[in-house]
Amino acid sequence: MLSGTTSLKRTLATVAAAAGALVAGTTSAEPNWAAMPTYSTVDLIAGFLPDPWRLSLQAGGADKVSRRLGNGCTGYINEAAPDVDLNYTAGTGPLYIHASSSADTTLVILDPEGEWHCSDDAFGHDPIVVFDDPLDGNYNIWVGVHGRSGTAAAELWITEIDPRRAGERPNWAAAPTYETVDLTAGFMPDPWSLPLEAGGNHDVGASVGGACVGYINAAAPDVDLNYDAGSSALHIYATSAADTTLAVLDPAGDWFCNDDGMSLDPVVTIPRPRSGNYNIWLGVRGSARLAQAKLYISEIDPR
Repeated sequence: MLSGTTSLKRTLATVAAAAGALVAGTTSAEPNWAAMPTYSTVDLIAGFLPDPWRLSLQAGGADKVSRRLGNGCTGYINEAAPDVDLNYTAGTGPLYIHASSSADTTLVILDPEGEWHCSDDAFGHDPIVVFDDPLDGNYNIWVGVHGRSGTAAAELWITEIDPRRAGERPNWAAAPTYETVDLTAGFMPDPWSLPLEAGGNHDVGASVGGACVGYINAAAPDVDLNYDAGSSALHIYATSAADTTLAVLDPAGDWFCNDDGMSLDPVVTIPRPRSGNYNIWLGVRGSARLAQAKLYISEIDPR
């Protein structure tokens, strides 16, 4: 909920924009930040996991963004409602909001004090709005399409990790380096296991964040698990003479990571697993190198 001060600032900003529109006689009032968002309202607290929060949506619309909103404000959006409302409890670090798409997308964001922030080509053709000292409160977010009215498939990201420094994210869509395994709850033998080489040259902590650490091969998962879940927890773990780590992307797009869950060996436990595809990377802690390891998938807690 907005504070009285924030509400007042927003009211003043809206009145000012409307007055400017009357003078110009050519442009409508501001986008309707007060409407229910088209896609989602999300509540995030600094340090949130998984980071990034992300949402697939259709960017764009039929309404041309007024440049009077601020520097860099461009593109076409749906003025009738924000795409996403973010209720954010800030910490001490920055907040990054960006979009990715094969189309040329833009961002239009109204912050809790009623100030507009926009971006077009900050990261290739993708937009990024950076709040170095983010405020607590409500952010209204539109993802636009540059140059034409209409829509395009896009993904909105909200993160506390600078996407311009993160490098490529692990490529979950690639064919796995070692194996694709199909398991159904109650599978035998349990555990399923596979020897492999852990590690790579990609710092997973820089691109995924949260509890994810170590160096992996970002070009492809090591193993893809197609899992038909039951009522049991799912345990993914590894053993090695090296200090290994695990990064697992679940069917909903959430990351699960672990370093020293069992002495120096990692254990990822998913208490209520979903049915679907799990992408699994086995990393090495501390340096970009490879190490012999063994990956296990089990419904029995190894601890």
